[in-house]
Amino acid sequence: MHRSGTSAFTGALNLLGVNLGTQLLETQADNPKGFFENKYVVQANDCILETLNSSWDDTFPLPADWRERFEGSQLHGDIRAFLHEDMREGQLSALKDPRLCRLLPLWLPHFDAAQIATHFAIVVRNPLEIAESLRSRNGFSTGKSLLLWMQHMLDAERFSRGKPRGLIDFNTLLNEPRIAVQRLFDSAALELPEGSETNQVALAEFLDADLRHHASDASDLDSRAADIVSRCYRLLCAIAERGDTTVEDCKALDAIAVEFGQSMQLWYNDDLLERCASEATVNAEDAVAEARARDREQFERDKAFRERRYVAHTRAILRDRERLQTHADNLEREIAQYIGSPAWRVYKKYQETVEAALPEGTPIRRLLQGFKAALNPAAGKTRSAADPAPPPETRKDTHTEPLSENGADETDTESDSPAIAWRPLSFPTAETPLVSIIIPVFNNWQFSWKCLSSVLEHTHGNYELIVVDNHSTDETPALLAAMQGITVITNASNEVFVNACNQAAQRAKGDYILLLNNDTEVTPGWLEAMLAPFEEETTGIVGAKLVYPDGRLQEAGGIIWADATGCNYGHGEDPDLPAFNYRREVDYCSGACLLIPRALWETLGGFDTRYAPAYYEDTDLCFAVRDLKYRVVYQPAAVVVHYGGASAGKETSSGYKRFQEINRHKFAEKWHDTLAANHVLSDQGTFRARERRDDRHILVIDHHVPTFDRDAGSQRMLSMLQILREMGWKASFWPDDLSYDPRYTRALQSLGVETYYGELDFETLLREIGDDLTAVIMSRPATAQDYIATVKKYTGAQIIFDTVDLHFVREQRRMEREVQQWKTLEFFLAEEADTTLVVSPTEKALLASEPFGHKVAVVSIIHQIEPCDTGFEERAGLMFIGGFAHPPNEEGIVWFIEFVLPTIRRSLPDIHLTVVGSDPTERLLALASEHVEFTGYLEDINPVFANSRVFVSPLLHGAGVKGKIGQSLSFGLPVVTTSIGAEGMSLVDGHNAMIADTEAAFADKVVTLYNDRFLWQQLSTSGRQVIRDHFSFDTIRASLSSILENTPGEREAAAPRPVLLHCHLFKNAGTTLDWSLQRQFGGRFKDHRDDDEMRRGAEYLGPYIARHPGLDAISSHHVRFPLPHSEDIELLPILALRHPIDRARSVYDFERRQDAQTPGAIKARELSFPDYIRWRMQPDSEPTVRNFHCASLTSEFSRPITEEDCLIALARLADIPLLVLVERYDESMLLLEHKLERVFPGIDLAYVPQNVTTTRDSSLEQRIQNVYRELGPELEREFREANHWDVQLYEAGEALLIERLGGLGRLEQKLAGFQARCKALSLRHCVRH
Repeated sequence: MHRSGTSAFTGALNLLGVNLGTQLLETQADNPKGFFENKYVVQANDCILETLNSSWDDTFPLPADWRERFEGSQLHGDIRAFLHEDMREGQLSALKDPRLCRLLPLWLPHFDAAQIATHFAIVVRNPLEIAESLRSRNGFSTGKSLLLWMQHMLDAERFSRGKPRGLIDFNTLLNEPRIAVQRLFDSAALELPEGSETNQVALAEFLDADLRHHASDASDLDSRAADIVSRCYRLLCAIAERGDTTVEDCKALDAIAVEFGQSMQLWYNDDLLERCASEATVNAEDAVAEARARDREQFERDKAFRERRYVAHTRAILRDRERLQTHADNLEREIAQYIGSPAWRVYKKYQETVEAALPEGTPIRRLLQGFKAALNPAAGKTRSAADPAPPPETRKDTHTEPLSENGADETDTESDSPAIAWRPLSFPTAETPLVSIIIPVFNNWQFSWKCLSSVLEHTHGNYELIVVDNHSTDETPALLAAMQGITVITNASNEVFVNACNQAAQRAKGDYILLLNNDTEVTPGWLEAMLAPFEEETTGIVGAKLVYPDGRLQEAGGIIWADATGCNYGHGEDPDLPAFNYRREVDYCSGACLLIPRALWETLGGFDTRYAPAYYEDTDLCFAVRDLKYRVVYQPAAVVVHYGGASAGKETSSGYKRFQEINRHKFAEKWHDTLAANHVLSDQGTFRARERRDDRHILVIDHHVPTFDRDAGSQRMLSMLQILREMGWKASFWPDDLSYDPRYTRALQSLGVETYYGELDFETLLREIGDDLTAVIMSRPATAQDYIATVKKYTGAQIIFDTVDLHFVREQRRMEREVQQWKTLEFFLAEEADTTLVVSPTEKALLASEPFGHKVAVVSIIHQIEPCDTGFEERAGLMFIGGFAHPPNEEGIVWFIEFVLPTIRRSLPDIHLTVVGSDPTERLLALASEHVEFTGYLEDINPVFANSRVFVSPLLHGAGVKGKIGQSLSFGLPVVTTSIGAEGMSLVDGHNAMIADTEAAFADKVVTLYNDRFLWQQLSTSGRQVIRDHFSFDTIRASLSSILENTPGEREAAAPRPVLLHCHLFKNAGTTLDWSLQRQFGGRFKDHRDDDEMRRGAEYLGPYIARHPGLDAISSHHVRFPLPHSEDIELLPILALRHPIDRARSVYDFERRQDAQTPGAIKARELSFPDYIRWRMQPDSEPTVRNFHCASLTSEFSRPITEEDCLIALARLADIPLLVLVERYDESMLLLEHKLERVFPGIDLAYVPQNVTTTRDSSLEQRIQNVYRELGPELEREFREANHWDVQLYEAGEALLIERLGGLGRLEQKLAGFQARCKALSLRHCVRH
């Protein structure tokens, strides 16, 4: 414990010749004789505590998982290196630091690993003396000091219990130092160093009475401290006096610890801890926010910087232009030289002669063209089996065929063997093979030869080959005898397929058994592909994709129906179609090529001999494996050519083929219960039967397949798909570009994700699979907008819109005038979707106040903790990573190299920057130097992360979570970034990252971090904790589980209370809508039509709604924008627009009919329509017919509307999800019912018209022209100008409504139904009245 006399005791050890290390803390005024603390130990412990947001004087308990937070931290390697350097072998050494009392569990394993025997000394001093000392030095209260003493002493005792140790009383140490030291060494099972007797005089002089500045006795402790403190102190003194710790002492100490712990839990309860943590976070965030604000302000004021950046950018553009112009000039010169050459003139003359003598299309011309094609070396070149398959044309139907030997059907493929000559082959041998390949043969030596040749050519790795000759009578025995490196089992009679496989398996030495028909040919990479699925422990059997020699598909996994008949899925189809090229769990795979762990084969006893000679033995084996809860996996990456019928023939009435039906009955009897419970009849179709899977099916739509090693968004998408598969979901992936990439498409297929490509039609696909979908994730707004209407039309699935990063935030910083388009699109999609995904809490907070805010969930980038083994001293240089097709990456790194790096090099002249990333531009490559390296894209970036000391992320604009920063944190590489880079990453300056926005501050933080090993350790460990807490697989799995597995009722229970707000604009069909709302909600609807309090806006409306929890809908003429926001209330505004010219006539007619004494009604009765309009356009008149809609949306009624007002009105209009167009009222009501069904199920907005002018022309255009004629040319022009902004608003509203109606589907049918409801309602209304 601090101030307990540990310095005095350790100073005594120093005098006795004990090694205290190479570098000790300097003396200070409060401890003039010295602390005798190893500087590294103190700094390392401070680093640990700061990483935990704690300190040496923090009375709060450490987090329960504090040690786990340092798993994989480079700090461990640093501690081991320190112990190796400072703890001298063969000499007694000591480490003193009071912080070790609490942090000992982290240090002890390193002592053990270094084979350092540990002995412990605990100094016991009256806690009141310690409290007085801490009051004098630090200003601590007595209560705090006593609490610290209890924590430190109980932890020190608990962590050292059972190990050699001694307790030394501080009083005895000062009064009788020799006796005290000897007693402790005896208790700790240590011998005093040689020559220590000669230092006794110096020891006595060192341990004088002046070391005690505060004195108290036991009676003072009893009267001034809690009883538990006194009891603990007395017990520790007794142990020190006695020299050993008894069992009874341990029980007493444990009882004190339990009592103390209960007291701690009482005071430091969860609520208090959470509150303190929250306040600390808020304070820290406020301080950081203020500092960032100051930095950003300085940054914006830095005109010189902006000018330099502009000049640099302009110069880069000019350099590129000059380079391109030079290239164009060179091309023109080359073309001119070529056209002027003799060879070109001869060729041109030849072409002219051919065209004249042999016109296009003539027989001789075609003959000449054929001859030229034959001479072309590229003509007739075909794709090899190893070449990536191009995207095939799609065939609509997937046929199935009856089950046959080992899953193959031979009804239409002849197995005629070519005339070949064989030669001896030599196979590699292995003492401990990984795979034992078993090939049973019977005659047909040509097929066996081709099979063995293909295995030798295309199989790599550690394998053995076992061939069972079932008494062949052709050249087979001679052929096998000539082979080297294979094991041949020769049977005196035909032991049939089942018995031959069992027989060979008994001789197998490999970890895996692979059964292979002799009428097959394997292709490159087949064995590696077969082994790959066994990376998952649940895999029991793997089967290959079987194709016919002519390229048609023979089988892509097998299906067994409930009656035990089966089919080869995809038989006869194009093997390159998407449906046949993703890894999946199936009923069974053909024994023509089957891989199984030998241990599992032996557990099952091999093939069931009841199926001898053949048929259903492989199906039975697959069922038995599945019965043990293992999976049978179809692996499309393993392609095997299967001739089929070479062994069994084709005749079903005799030979082997007759056993197909016989064995089916045996199989059906054995697996009767399984077939009945888990299989369907063939009339159910193959779509669901082709794959054994969960009922949950999710379709993911993105712009292309994830290029997971090129950008963070793709890596996140791949990880999401991996998690979904682990959660048991069937996952399908639709890339918008439908391209096939041999690397990235196959990566998805290997995860078991059905990935579409080629000439497919999305609408056709959804017609086929729409009913099977449980959820659909649409990623990125530009992609989602093209699919959401189709998805809603053909599926009832949960729709999830994944923003990836909020484009409207990113684009707003980049291009203010274009951002509204993205925002409108994203908000529309988010409103339509059941759930919207964002990648950070920051973005979730940005959307919290929107109408769909309660439907927003966070699924961030996903990282795994990577190794961090390289020490601080072994690292050097700075690094950055990012793809340069993303403009913020280029702009940020240019700023860093040109304006920050020169400042860094003043302090670190040899510093080196490594820039990793694809597509570096000429502008960037021109910045390369001996200090700056551009590597381009790297396959393996681990060494760069492992050897760099600091990661820089100098982003100047952008949005979302930064994958590059998350990647660096996962490697334990500390980050220096800007406030833009830190956004959404849960980073705090100085705790888990360094954050700066100006050139000077950024450079200073890089230099500080580069030189400070303990700050580096703290940020490294804390940064990895950020990944564990926010971006790990476990965190994202929990988020996805919550999103996908909560029932609609559970999601609804967590949603805020919905309240409709009808912004009742005068003469916009508002009375009719209020009539429908009154009919729908009854007493839960409140008409505040003329309540002037509503003019106060949000300050009145928000509290009013909160005070009336039974309110579902409210209407008022005087709604004022902006509207109130609340986490507990989802306010749903309804706004109706009407063409402003047509509306003006309706206003006049309505006011003219009124008996009211309002100014408008009086003037309407007195004036003609043109004169009424003139009066209304006067500045002192209310803007009832002058840009009235814009005025209502901006709450600007006292001055003319400007273009800026119109832009605000347009933005608010786009944010209103419940838009009504009076001229399309019925369609608008349909849209409102559709959008409100989520919060008000069964809502019915059918209506009986209210306050409608009876004499109206049939068309809007005709009514507008009538108004213009009545006004006359001059007044018409003036009136149009007075409503210019309203007309623009109306047109935008009309476009919005049309766009939203497009998502309804079957509009005409639904509209007819709605109008029928209105007609029936009108009839009932007429009968009653």
